[in-house]
Amino acid sequence: MLVAPQFAVDALDSSAGRFWEPGFADLFLREAADRAGQLGGPAVRKALAGAPVILVAYSGGYFPAASALALGRIDGRVAGLITLDALYGEIDVFAGFLASHRASFLVAAYGTSSISGTHELTERLNHAGIRPLGGLPRRIEPGTIALVHAGDAVHNDFVTRAFAPDPLKLILSRVTGFSRR
Repeated sequence: MLVAPQFAVDALDSSAGRFWEPGFADLFLREAADRAGQLGGPAVRKALAGAPVILVAYSGGYFPAASALALGRIDGRVAGLITLDALYGEIDVFAGFLASHRASFLVAAYGTSSISGTHELTERLNHAGIRPLGGLPRRIEPGTIALVHAGDAVHNDFVTRAFAPDPLKLILSRVTGFSRR
């Protein structure tokens, strides 16, 4: 199930909204499971209540994602992170999470605007003994850390056509351990 919170459009501060609040990410996911349960029944609610989570961040979405990791009380559920031209800040949060949650995966697609943050993350991961792969692997398994350079892809088009058409769909199709319906 895809759950996408709406944040401010063109927010200059990349506001995390209520995701800054301790425990809010957990509350948000519980509400999503409850709402899905209203539509699909108790079995759906129960299945989603503790389901693994993949956090996806595009552009300024790095801040809500980092807030969810640092404050959201969901770190035990996070199977992976996908960043799409989004490593602009909070690098220590992402690096710390990956260093302490070695079974979680990361796919960080980056262009020219987020290259410095991606390099900083690479340095921190290397320091922690984690060696990222260059490029998108055929299978994204627990513990995979992959950095995908999108060349001169236009930032505003990153979600629809960065290093490939529909990059998020492509990445998710390679994640192992999730059934597709």
